[in-house]
Amino acid sequence: LLLVRKLATARQPEFAIGAVAMVGDHLTTIANPSLRTMRSPSSTEFDRALRRESAVLRQRAADYRRFRSARPLAGRSLVLVDDGMATGVTMRAAVAATPGTAVVAVPVASAEACRSLLEAGATVVCPWPRDDFGAVSMYYERFEQLSDQDVHRLLQQ
Repeated sequence: LLLVRKLATARQPEFAIGAVAMVGDHLTTIANPSLRTMRSPSSTEFDRALRRESAVLRQRAADYRRFRSARPLAGRSLVLVDDGMATGVTMRAAVAATPGTAVVAVPVASAEACRSLLEAGATVVCPWPRDDFGAVSMYYERFEQLSDQDVHRLLQQ
């Protein structure tokens, strides 16, 4: 499993201040590079978000491993799929955690997010990179979140 969580503050829960990814028991953390030009969260806020989301990752990993045995990922090409990317921060954490080659596949993304992933060494497949990107949900008629029960059902299949 390669699991990723966005890091956010309570004041701005939709804005990613960073992300944390988990492969096996190893955590990889990145900060949002655009924070350099914005008001950065305090290190306390960042650490609080990191502790909270790392705990969620560990719990989900234990839960999801009931359905699938671990497979070594080192040296493999991994296709990392998402419904879209606004900042690309969570996908950058996934790419950084990938022990092999990363191929990012998204239907729509901000052009900036695509560029940042290319700079991070990933291959990016995005048929609709947008300079005028808003939110991922703007590109879907229906945009529901997957529940843990949805994930359990998919892993069992």
